[in-house]
Amino acid sequence: MRLFGPEWNSRNIKKAEAAVDNLTDQAELAQAAKNSRYAYIQIKAVGKLTDQSALIEIAKNESFEDLRKAAVCNENLNDKDVISYIAKHDKSINVREAASGRLKKMRKIEAEKAVENRKAEVENMTDPIALAHIAKTDNNYLIRATAINNKNLADQSVFAH
Repeated sequence: MRLFGPEWNSRNIKKAEAAVDNLTDQAELAQAAKNSRYAYIQIKAVGKLTDQSALIEIAKNESFEDLRKAAVCNENLNDKDVISYIAKHDKSINVREAASGRLKKMRKIEAEKAVENRKAEVENMTDPIALAHIAKTDNNYLIRATAINNKNLADQSVFAH
């Protein structure tokens, strides 16, 4: 901390930016996000935040729209209930749209992880009858292909059952 305040609040934007670039302390980043004299520095600080409570506080309560949007778009904010609330209730359509987009992205990632987990399960299956059933009926092409390529389904006669 300087005699006249923190470096991230320097009148020299280059010094302020360098200070935020070097910050790792989450409480100090939250202070920079809320109190810097420069919007650019505030948004940069929000982008480095990982602290859920600080991100939620900014996303829900900050008066500066671009700062709320930056908090919602921060990949470290992972509280779907909060993001959903913001998508429905924020006063800014831009923030609501950003929150909706973030929810869609989170759902897509969850769906991809679910497919990967299911694929791993099918790869490790040993029951040829169950594998044949999955190969014939699963609604996901990747899962069906995984079942078909499983070494335990070498006997293609199981498709007759």
